[in-house]
Amino acid sequence: MIINELNDRLRETHELFPLFGIILFTSAHPYVIKMLKDEDYLAALNDITGNHIAVFTTALFQGRYTTPPSKPGQLSMMCMIWQEPNENKNLLSWFDLKDSNNLPLLVLFGIDFENNNLYYRKHSIKAESPQSTYNLLQEALSAVSTQIQKNPNLDKIALFKKACWEIKKIQAKQALDKLVGITSLLRGAGGM
Repeated sequence: MIINELNDRLRETHELFPLFGIILFTSAHPYVIKMLKDEDYLAALNDITGNHIAVFTTALFQGRYTTPPSKPGQLSMMCMIWQEPNENKNLLSWFDLKDSNNLPLLVLFGIDFENNNLYYRKHSIKAESPQSTYNLLQEALSAVSTQIQKNPNLDKIALFKKACWEIKKIQAKQALDKLVGITSLLRGAGGM
């Protein structure tokens, strides 16, 4: 059902927008839900994306860890196994996601209906509050939107490559910031 609705919306709007985004999350991410329900945050994100990126949001069904059933009279390992709801599997397979355990994500993508080609880049949303969720989305979507504005004559694939480069730079900066934070924490613990 989710995949059919998304496919219909993409077919309606694929000529209007050079790139698309989708925010994937579950009920286990209340900070994303709160941010998306706040009209001020949504208006600000809409101002950033404008006519450059159409961003969809999709709340997937919550998966869970379960223990496998054991047969009577047999010993079995009590190893927890992730169980993904069937409703999520089609959409997750679009973006080569094994399961919803690593959500929330912003997936930047483009689609070529003529050649039946989907290209995408995943960007993790590692946040703990509605404000930090907005900040991460704002940073990524601003960088992508700026690239689209700077290069209006490029085809969609070339724009996507430039947008991916911007996302890679943001991810590298976040990794460096995390490393600096860990180094500072270790120095503080070591009394240096």
